[in-house]
Amino acid sequence: MDVDDIRDLLREVEDPDLGDDIVSLNLVNDVEIDGETVHVDLALGAPFAPHEMEIADRVREVLEAEGLEPELSASVDRGVSAEEDVLPNVTNIVAVASGKGGVGKSTIAVNVAAGLAERGVTLAVPDVPDIRSLYRSRPRATTRTGYLRLHSRNADYWYADDKDRYDYDYSDAELQDVADAWTALDGEVDRVYAFFNNCHGGQAARNAESFRRIVEAT
Repeated sequence: MDVDDIRDLLREVEDPDLGDDIVSLNLVNDVEIDGETVHVDLALGAPFAPHEMEIADRVREVLEAEGLEPELSASVDRGVSAEEDVLPNVTNIVAVASGKGGVGKSTIAVNVAAGLAERGVTLAVPDVPDIRSLYRSRPRATTRTGYLRLHSRNADYWYADDKDRYDYDYSDAELQDVADAWTALDGEVDRVYAFFNNCHGGQAARNAESFRRIVEAT
């Protein structure tokens, strides 16, 4: 059995989120064979995430069914060298993270944002569902530039996978409400940037065009 045969076997393994086999999705970086041992390097960015662990388990099952001993590793080509400046216009990055919930990440993030606002940093205002676990920010600008990000208003799917969370189509009435609210900042800002992140099914482009039309008429 050679490398091509192994890759053909791995076509039986499907990415549970994307619905296609891992070879076609270019998730198999490399295959090496050493006797009965097969080393497979997978392009998994979060190898301990549930769906990526499921992929790894299926790879093991497929290879073991052929009497092979699988050895798996995970790596992702970041596309940049260690010397390359990935964010040339960014001076500082503040990351707020934890390995578990309920430890105050949101509280810390809000206080960091408030402190940055006092120092004249432009902050993004997200449009998100009206649910108790989220901070809903009213339209405001911390500098002469406003920045609005429209994600979704679907509370039922907010804590689902990203593809479901952002699968949302803003109605013209909702976009009109957003436009009216931000128009109230007239005189406080010179410009407002609106970014649509409801991108799962192409809704972002449609909503952006509708929003442009509504703003021009407001």
